[in-house]
Amino acid sequence: MSFISALHGQLYGSKRMGVRKRYSFRIVSGLQYKTGRVLHMKEYPPLSRYISDQTQLLILSADDGTVSEEEVPLIEEPQTIESLHEEVPLYEEPQNIESLNEELGHLYQILSKANLNPGKTRVKEKIDMLLKHVWPQLNLEVAIFGSSANGLAFENSDVDLCIVVPDRTITGIAQNMSKLKKSKTVFNMRHLASKLQDIGMTHVEAIATAKVPICKFTDPETGLQCDINTDNQLGIKNTRLIKEYIRLDDRIPVFLYAIKYFTKQKDISNSKCGTLSSYAYIIMALHFLMNACEKPVIPCLQQLDEPCHCTTCAYQSEPTIYRGNDGKQHNVGFHTCVVIMNEETGKFSRFPDNGDQLTCWRSHNTDSVAALLIQFFRWVTNIPSTKKVISIRSLRPVSVYSIQKFNQQSTLMIQDPFIEARNVA
Repeated sequence: MSFISALHGQLYGSKRMGVRKRYSFRIVSGLQYKTGRVLHMKEYPPLSRYISDQTQLLILSADDGTVSEEEVPLIEEPQTIESLHEEVPLYEEPQNIESLNEELGHLYQILSKANLNPGKTRVKEKIDMLLKHVWPQLNLEVAIFGSSANGLAFENSDVDLCIVVPDRTITGIAQNMSKLKKSKTVFNMRHLASKLQDIGMTHVEAIATAKVPICKFTDPETGLQCDINTDNQLGIKNTRLIKEYIRLDDRIPVFLYAIKYFTKQKDISNSKCGTLSSYAYIIMALHFLMNACEKPVIPCLQQLDEPCHCTTCAYQSEPTIYRGNDGKQHNVGFHTCVVIMNEETGKFSRFPDNGDQLTCWRSHNTDSVAALLIQFFRWVTNIPSTKKVISIRSLRPVSVYSIQKFNQQSTLMIQDPFIEARNVA
């Protein structure tokens, strides 16, 4: 109901025929409506029935400024906005939380089957063969990343692919990137697009001017729609980090799938349409499990508060500093040796394949997925409008003023796990 207290603003309807309709809304009294005193609005159509001067009306106006009678819902008494808030509860406790928990588990079983799609491996094999044929001397390979690799894919999810350039001289690539993008190299998306067309890929489109240049295509054999880039290894690292969090506790994949499904069904997970991306919701959800629960569900894998002695842990065995194609350094270190020891119950824990060298993190949270989901929605609807940043990089509260060049234009600030100054909201 927060839009009601604002009295006016804009909102978006569901997509129809690929178009999202935009409306202006305003709350007015019956007297204002009758006399046409509302600013910036055209004359309203006649009302279908009598209303008092004190009755509150919610007016919706489409992009073209027209207002039909169907688009003017009437809000009868109470006669004040304040009493309207009191009459409409923001939250209602489910009648049977156990039943909701069962439904969420069933939903997860259905949705998670998309992760078993063998077509992703088939597409990867085709691109691997293409790279070996066109650039045999470079030892290039393809990695699947994003939801198709972290275990949160939907049946119709795009497949994100990255061409990994091994043993590269980072500085040399960063200094010559503009030339590489224009020559017949794997960094030139237009050249790559022509090669994809040569092996029969359809709907091929090079988007060379994006922040991370990509090439879109469809594999006609599997029907999968794919996005491919070159050497965006931060995306691969990010995928591994999300996957590691999912591995920690049996509740986490069910919880994250529920949030992804909800935002997808409500059509609010597309950043191109002015909403948050699915990735941003995942970061928010993990932040909640880490920092907003009364009893945390997960630790911070990038800033573990327990000593790590595992030699096979990624934090110990892999470089933690990565220099991107832009020449900037990013801390990409995180732990892969953590196992959660829940001192209240043992039914949620998962174990990594790292032998006996594990780092134990103790948990006391026994909430069901349904209970966590309810708490999450409560938290989301009451996020304070402060300069605090939603982040999974640290357990300590992060202030926007402590981050250099952080984008503060958004009313919601969600920090990328690896690119410190990037606001994914």
